[in-house]
Amino acid sequence: MDFTRLVTVETWDPDFLARSPMFEPLRVHAAAFPASWPELADLQRLLGQRSPPVLTASGMPLIVVAQGRKAASLEDRYEARIHLKGALQMRSRNWHDQSL
Repeated sequence: MDFTRLVTVETWDPDFLARSPMFEPLRVHAAAFPASWPELADLQRLLGQRSPPVLTASGMPLIVVAQGRKAASLEDRYEARIHLKGALQMRSRNWHDQSL
């Protein structure tokens, strides 16, 4: 069996913010989440509306970008890219990444 071709379809739960106390700070934004999976542009729009903006520890404004290929250099690895460029790589339609 070729496991590289398996696709997991994850179901969007529009009430996810009410399911855990961990999401309490985000509940004021519940109306901004659609009834289906938000696109990365939707998440970036929410970040863009923040005042003051969300900044990384290095002072870079946080931006949502699509996950790319595996990083070839240390500077392009997940954590380093966030710190150096403010680029938060996310996969579409994935609960692990959508818990922003």
